[in-house]
Amino acid sequence: VAHTWTSGGYRYWRKNRRNNGDGTFGVDLNRNYSYEWGRPDGSSGLTADDTYRGPSAFSEPETRAIRDLAQSVPNLKALVTYHSFSELFLRPWGYTTADPPGEPTLKSIADRSISLIAAVHGHTYNDSIGYNASGETTDWLWGEMRVAAFTPELRPSSGGITGFSPPASEIIPTNEENLPAALALIHDAAAREVWIRDYPGDTGQEPSAVWTGSGWSHAFWLSPDIWTVPET
Repeated sequence: VAHTWTSGGYRYWRKNRRNNGDGTFGVDLNRNYSYEWGRPDGSSGLTADDTYRGPSAFSEPETRAIRDLAQSVPNLKALVTYHSFSELFLRPWGYTTADPPGEPTLKSIADRSISLIAAVHGHTYNDSIGYNASGETTDWLWGEMRVAAFTPELRPSSGGITGFSPPASEIIPTNEENLPAALALIHDAAAREVWIRDYPGDTGQEPSAVWTGSGWSHAFWLSPDIWTVPET
């Protein structure tokens, strides 16, 4: 960040400032995580490239700091890593177009987030970026730790390289539309339990059955939400 604001810095610098030892600088930190690191279709091994993945997974102090923080948090459930730009709301996988384990859950969170964002100022974020990224943050969190991780790509929806530096007038609206989605995810991550109806009339009040003095008011675990194939 400091480099982009110094008189000799490049305003749109993408990578960190590692001295690669060959006259080039920087590693793309979002290609430096260990999950599927090093794939040629989602990162670059050339030091001068913007998507240079580094000499090894977690070679950079920045990615090691995120890794150590994530691994130190008991029962970590979710992480959001904000990027710019294109108005997208991305989920794993980044390294392939194939669906990850838990795709229905990840998609439902992403779809809800997109809906909550659009309800504020009418900006509808998409859910696909159109290219692969290997060794990236959310893939590592989901692939290694099963932490539900998402990448919102913020305003604007287009604009070439200048999209990375939108006008100051976009700052507050961008925050306003992303806040509800963030709060909803925080609310879900804070939930201590997953509750399932234990009979069709269960309204969510606990306990759903009461002791009548001679027995329970109804049977437990005749849930309409749980079944087996074949039925047992």
